[in-house]
Amino acid sequence: MKYVAKPYLNRNTGMKEFTDIKEAVLYLESYTGYKMDFVKDRKTKEKTYDWELCGKLIRIKEESDRARSAHG
Repeated sequence: MKYVAKPYLNRNTGMKEFTDIKEAVLYLESYTGYKMDFVKDRKTKEKTYDWELCGKLIRIKEESDRARSAHG
């Protein structure tokens, strides 16, 4: 899975791709100067960061991830 960190909503300035979500979150925190929280799903244990909710962190499933989820 890839993650796109986009510090500005209406511009691509500072936009970067990451393979690790923690690196993407650290990048957004250092770039913007803001630290945001996350929520952990009790069933799946998956974290959803507030950066995702405001549209500044985007998850992109790769083809191998899509194939895996389709078969399992």
